[in-house]
Amino acid sequence: VMLIVAGLSLFVTPQGAARSEALLSDPQALQGLQLLAAGRFQPRGDDGTVTYAADIDPDAGELQQVFLYAPLDGNDDREVAGVTVAQRGSVVVDEATGARYLQLGDGYRFSGTPGRADYRIVRFGQFGQLLPEEPSLARSEPVDAKPTLQLLNSADAEDRAALHWRLSVALMVPIVALLALSLSKTNHRRGRYIKLAPALLLHLCYLFLLASIRTSVAEGEADSSQMYLLHLGFFALALALLFGPDRVRRLRRS
Repeated sequence: VMLIVAGLSLFVTPQGAARSEALLSDPQALQGLQLLAAGRFQPRGDDGTVTYAADIDPDAGELQQVFLYAPLDGNDDREVAGVTVAQRGSVVVDEATGARYLQLGDGYRFSGTPGRADYRIVRFGQFGQLLPEEPSLARSEPVDAKPTLQLLNSADAEDRAALHWRLSVALMVPIVALLALSLSKTNHRRGRYIKLAPALLLHLCYLFLLASIRTSVAEGEADSSQMYLLHLGFFALALALLFGPDRVRRLRRS
């Protein structure tokens, strides 16, 4: 079990976190996740842009019956609005600039001042609307998504804390097993689960202290050796709980 947990902690979990982060950080994927929500008006950015799609085709990534509202720059301080409706649309990314566009097809574009009759109506076969940048697109790689080999070669305090945390997760397994074994001894007259609550509290304290030391190591306030001193302390406690009661009874008899 310890080897399985070590494999998961050192290799499998970081790979999964890295793939998840890559998906969330991909501009096209993120834009698609936010846009492809049928039957809902969605504000875009801080400029007042609003999009709506009546239906979507998840396989093709195509929107059906698209509505787009965007405020426009007007003359003589008049508020000008632009409303675009189209039969279909999709999100495309300009490879040269990385900008994202909502590409619409077969529709109409209305622009003018609300309450006035001088609207301009344009029919188009294809139309591209620049989508505003989302602040959440600027993501940094979290330390939990970094490969273990990269952490080994890093001198950063947060990376070192993450590395020793991954090792500690595997090291906890035999220690927790000893604690469970020592606390499993009970008197049938006192109940089978009398030590279940203390065992859970002891395990939670173990995790809490280990997580606290990791935070301190990441902030440069502690050394990673404190993690292993904690493991050693709980290992000694497990041995004391396992063999201590028998020793006490022998001393009493003698």
